[in-house]
Amino acid sequence: MSQSDAVAAISSVDDLLSLWDEDFVDAAYWRLLGRAPDGPGRMHHVYSIRTGISKCEILRRIRESAEGQENQVDVPGLDKAIQAHKRQIRAPWRQLLRFLFGRKALETRERAKRALENQLAIGPGHSSANASAVPAGGPANPVDLSILNGRILADDESIRDLRRRMVRIEGMLNRLEMNARRVAGEQSRLVRHG
Repeated sequence: MSQSDAVAAISSVDDLLSLWDEDFVDAAYWRLLGRAPDGPGRMHHVYSIRTGISKCEILRRIRESAEGQENQVDVPGLDKAIQAHKRQIRAPWRQLLRFLFGRKALETRERAKRALENQLAIGPGHSSANASAVPAGGPANPVDLSILNGRILADDESIRDLRRRMVRIEGMLNRLEMNARRVAGEQSRLVRHG
């Protein structure tokens, strides 16, 4: 399959997001900019993927670059995915988790999880898994992956537990607010009639 056939096969943002590592970066450049990535750009984005930057964030960066703004290629679902990505970054539950764990700790966990997912998707024998495109200090080597995966799974469970607690707290706050309004209404009636 030629490069143009491969790009034509990408009909939506989901098709792009299903790719990993170098394949994702190459396809994103071809689909959004109509060209192959230059050496430094490719190296930067592959490094970003391997160190856990989200694929939606990379798509946002390419789309919002000067060249991306000039091209404005229509990729079904892309703008919606970028907006959802931006909303997720600012979501109230994320703000609370940043407060509880610290911003850097939360982002480090999320990035480690994405880096692990990328490494597992391409596999240790994949030609993209070599270190040539990754500067020193890149993602963990395969020996560390099982330990990292265990930590990420434990962190994911902690985050899910915190989300459940936040939903309960939000429900309690809503009930308290309704009760306060009801009591204020009763007091207002008593004052008028009393």
